[in-house]
Amino acid sequence: MKRRAFTMVEIMVAVVILSAGLVVVYESLLKSLDAFQTFETRLTAQLVADGAVANIERQMRSPWRATAPTQQKGTTLADGRTFTWQTQVMLAQAAQELYQVSVSVSWPEGSRTRSVQRVTLLAAPRETAEGGT
Repeated sequence: MKRRAFTMVEIMVAVVILSAGLVVVYESLLKSLDAFQTFETRLTAQLVADGAVANIERQMRSPWRATAPTQQKGTTLADGRTFTWQTQVMLAQAAQELYQVSVSVSWPEGSRTRSVQRVTLLAAPRETAEGGT
């Protein structure tokens, strides 16, 4: 009975095919890690925007406030990145008891600047809605 062994050429072809498969898997892993980082940064920017809206709402409800804040700018350091935010508050067109709050958060990513925007409505404090107390 004659035993047939693999030739060197067959082993080299198998190694090349296996290597190509590993390269594809490695590239897929790198792309998914990059996508995860992008989504994580976007989520952090959304949280910064939520914090800005909450801060404005706190300022509007404060008994020491003179008027609702109109425009504010600032920077926040979160997850090792610097986010620049800008807010704008104005009376909503539809009703005098609502304020429209617009928040824009931007951050550098490579050679580009990315941003997210959030627009929401906040009810005017009771003192303002009822004419002051």
